[in-house]
Amino acid sequence: MNHVFLIIILIIMNNILVTGANGQLGSEIKKISKNYNKYIFFFKDLPELDICDFSRMKNFILLNDIKIVINCAAYTQVDKSEKEFFEAENVNSKAVFNMVNILEPINGKLIHIST
Repeated sequence: MNHVFLIIILIIMNNILVTGANGQLGSEIKKISKNYNKYIFFFKDLPELDICDFSRMKNFILLNDIKIVINCAAYTQVDKSEKEFFEAENVNSKAVFNMVNILEPINGKLIHIST
């Protein structure tokens, strides 16, 4: 993507939701967000906002006019992921799919960071 185009997108789209806000990556984004006062950041994590709950996510995004979601939420307990397969799949796959389906009709953007 052209950097100029990305900058224009960010200027137009002021409301940004950061999911997984209490995790390592979300916490770092929270720290640097103070340098970007042209944007309104919403930092959310469990239990305040469950990214696996399609209706709550959709309502939050629409009510707050969110145009960009930076998804830092993830199921990261590798040792437990085989036993808790459905929880891992819901957070790491289904929730991301739902975000795309919520953002696409409103021309929103998803920045998904995964390891």
